[in-house]
Order: sequence, then structure tokens, then C-alpha cells
Amino acid sequence: MRNYIDYITPDTLKEVLKAGNVIPDNQKIIYGDSGEVEMYYDSTNQVFKIFSQKLTSFGFGNSSHSLTGVGDVYISGSLEVDSNAYFDSYVSIAAYRSIDIGTGIYLYSGLDQTISTIFNKIIFGPRNYRTYSYGHGTQTNPTLYIHSATDPNIDNTQYGLLTHNQEDFVISSGTGRIRTDVGLRYNTNEVNTSTYTISYNDEIISVSYTTTGTVTITLPDSLAKAGNRFLIIDVGGNASVNNITINTNTKTINGSTSYVISTNYGFVEIISDGNNFFAR
Repeated sequence: MRNYIDYITPDTLKEVLKAGNVIPDNQKIIYGDSGEVEMYYDSTNQVFKIFSQKLTSFGFGNSSHSLTGVGDVYISGSLEVDSNAYFDSYVSIAAYRSIDIGTGIYLYSGLDQTISTIFNKIIFGPRNYRTYSYGHGTQTNPTLYIHSATDPNIDNTQYGLLTHNQEDFVISSGTGRIRTDVGLRYNTNEVNTSTYTISYNDEIISVSYTTTGTVTITLPDSLAKAGNRFLIIDVGGNASVNNITINTNTKTINGSTSYVISTNYGFVEIISDGNNFFAR
């Protein structure tokens, strides 16, 4: 038989819960004619528990997200959490709302207030401008924008962005160039076989097989994308005897279907304009 205080009215509930009153360990308060709400202190786990057959609401107002089920909680005012917060499901941010991080940065949700569709973007910006619209519009692919401290109503082009356009990972800037404060390390692939096919992952191709024999390198048509660059080097130092021949499929290199490195320690940079390849 469960231990409980009998069904009570709202006025009685106020008296029971007012300052100074103590609820005995594991003793339940049942509220409502049908026991819609149970409240009790679990002394074993040292937790005050509230069980509701419907939405549990703190404060005034109504849920705008149809929260009515068992376990749902609605808080009309601010909620302060001074320690960790754990979420076992997703977190939904309302239209044009933000997440403040400390006193200086916020995350802008990127939701359309009228039609409530995701714009596929997250914006980092100064907390002072968290109510501003940065106006980046709908993004086809999820995009991260990082803005400067400038008021976006004065200049909305001071940002960097990260995204993947379904072909390449893109790092871009609204204004200004992309600067690195440390050197970049490029991917280098050693070729120690007589044949090799260049791939998207290649940047510097170090050919050491010229110490043994000639080398044929194939440049696939799929790599004829504007801006693609490949550096091919004779690190074996014997290309005058064992040439390095670079062949294409249907594209051209400087108007020809092949290019030959025939000097010891020679190298060539291959660049694409999106249609064909060029060597320099």
C-alpha cells in the first residue's frame, strides 16, 4: 500500500509546499481528482520527483510546440543551469533565436520566422548583434559562417565560411583573403612504379622510379576541374634517361595529349581551367 497525502486542492497544495513545510521521505502528494500529478522526495536517490500524466508546466503561458504528453515540461520564464546539462534527444531552437556562449559569442539558429524552414546554416557572431539578421539566405549545403566584430548592418561581408558543396570542401571569405599564420603542409605521394594514375588526393607527386625505368602517369578527365593543381617531380634524378610521360584521356596538356619530363630532377605543375590542362 503506497504512502501518500490524500488528493488535495490547489490552495491546499500551496500550503503543503510553502516555505518551512517538509515532505517526509518517500511520501507522495497526489494532486487532482484522478491523480494527474504525483510529487515526492526519493530519499534513496536524494531527488525530488514530479510525475505528470500530462504536460508539466512552470510559470504562465502555453506551449507553442504542442507539448502535452507524459514527461513533457514547459517553462515560461528563464532557466538557469549552473552545472552540466544533458540532452538525450535533439535540441530545437525557435525562429531567429540564439545560443549565448559566455559574454562574447552567440550561435544564430538560422531559422525562417515565417515558414519555419531550416536555412542550412550556423552563424558565429558578436553577442551584441544576436538579434540581427545576417542575411545569408538559404544554403543548399550546411554552412558555418564566422563573422568579425563589425556591426553586420554596417558591413555584412566580414566573414569566413566552411561548407562542402557536394564535390569539394570549401573554405571561403566574404571579403579579404584567406591567411594562414603557419605554413601549409601539402600531401605528397611517392611513385616507385612504372605506371601511376593521379587522384583527387594527390598534390605533390614525387617520382623515384626513374632510377629504375621510364614512368607513365595518367591524368584522368575527371580531374579537369577549374583550379585543380598537381606538381610532378623527378626525385629519382634520372628523367633524362628514363622519361616521365604524363598522358591524358580525352583532355589536353598545352594542346597535346601528353607531356614529357626529360631533364634530371625536372618538374612540372599541371593546372586545369575546368576544360583542359596546362603545364608550366
